[in-house]
Formats: sequence, C-alpha cells, structure tokens
Amino acid sequence: MADAALLLSVLAGPDPRDPLSVDQAWPSDFRPDPSGAPLRGLRIAFSPDFGYGEVEPEIAEMAASALPVFAEYGATVEHRDPSWANPGPFHRVIYHSGLAVRAETEYEQHPEWVDEWLTEIVREGRSLTAIDLKKAETERGQLYDRATEFFSEFDLLVSPQLPFTAWDAGSGRGRTEVGSLSLYPDYRRSFMCYPFNLTGQPAITLPCGWTTDGMPVGLQIVGRWHRDDVVLHAAAAFEAARPFAQRWPELG
Repeated sequence: MADAALLLSVLAGPDPRDPLSVDQAWPSDFRPDPSGAPLRGLRIAFSPDFGYGEVEPEIAEMAASALPVFAEYGATVEHRDPSWANPGPFHRVIYHSGLAVRAETEYEQHPEWVDEWLTEIVREGRSLTAIDLKKAETERGQLYDRATEFFSEFDLLVSPQLPFTAWDAGSGRGRTEVGSLSLYPDYRRSFMCYPFNLTGQPAITLPCGWTTDGMPVGLQIVGRWHRDDVVLHAAAAFEAARPFAQRWPELG
C-alpha cells in the first residue's frame, strides 16, 4: 500500500493539460499511518454480492473473514447491500459504445488484430443510437446519486473483488458463469468493480486469503468520493494485520 500511496501523492492534483483532473486541495502525502488509528470510528458496510450478483461461497466466506480486522482497528462493520439496482444494462451501453469508438481504426484497417470478443463489442457498439447512450448517461447520474446517498451513511464499502478466483491463462475466456449468473460478456465478471468506474469513487483491491486450492482471493475496499486517503489507510491497516507480500506462487 505504501507504494500505491506514494504514487498517488505524485499524481494527485489539477493539471491544465487534463480537463478531467480534480481541481481541489489534496494531501501532500497519501502514505497512511501504520498504526491503523485512522480507522477508529469509521463505518464500514460489507456486501458479498451487492444484492444482485452471485459469488462462489468460498470467495464470499473469505471476504467476510476479513471483517474482524477492521473491527479490531476500531471500525464499526455492518452487513448491508448497496442501495442501487444492477447497473449492468446501462454500463454495457456506455462500455460498448466507447470501445467501438476507440477500436474503430484497428477494426476497419486490421480486423485480424481484433479478437472475437472485441469484434462482438464493436459491432454492438456501432448498433447503438445516440438516444441509447444519452439514456445510459442519465441512468449513470442516477447511480451516482444512489451511491452518494449510500455513502452518506458509510465511510467504506467492502466486498469481494471477483465472484471466483483467476483462471488459467491458456483457457481462453475461462469461467463464464457462477451458479445461475451468466458472466458473458466477460466484463460481467467484474460486476462489483465497474460501478465505481461509473461513479468515480476510489477503490483498491488486495489479497485477503487463499482458497483450499491455493488461489488468492481479492478484497475490494471502496470509499467516498475524493476520500482516497481513507481507502489507503484501511488497506494499509489490513495489510499490516494480514501480510501477503511474502507469499509467491511456484514458478515452473
């Protein structure tokens, strides 16, 4: 976490070359207090699946096992699903139309460079209308309002990062479903991550344990808008209590 905080200390702040950069006062140093004291009094919500997804039981249990760490550092932890509905349908419109634009040149000039999955996305993105996109952007604003309302009650939201562990790199698309939940197209695997790309809230992921097969499980910590410092403090406290940097996979 110290490296991530140091990098953010360098990158944060306004830049006239980027109209989307945040023009506000930022901490000069995001590196957290290793004592974990900043967690005292924080209100943390935990949701294993956001109330609209499916997660493998072992993954949900592993993420839940992280909660005592935050409580030991003085935070109050409550099981609570977010207050918004699944943003997948309108996220798909925004995501596919954006990729259709970004990959347009390669798709037209070098179609052999574009794999089957991206080809499907580009074709769907091209079929969308301006009305589709503006409606999706309106729904994105509504999601932001719901997230702001939710985080007025909580400082942090903790969840698994993915519904299952990583798959073999040589297996192509890998897992495509969990229980009755279809994870195709592939971005549906990250249904607990992309909502915060839509709302612009800070989030971080770190290992919280290993499955019986020895695979790492990711824990996601999400904070209020512009409270990157609180997210980093919570992640650093968890890393101090559950260190993981010394564990490496066997390399053949």
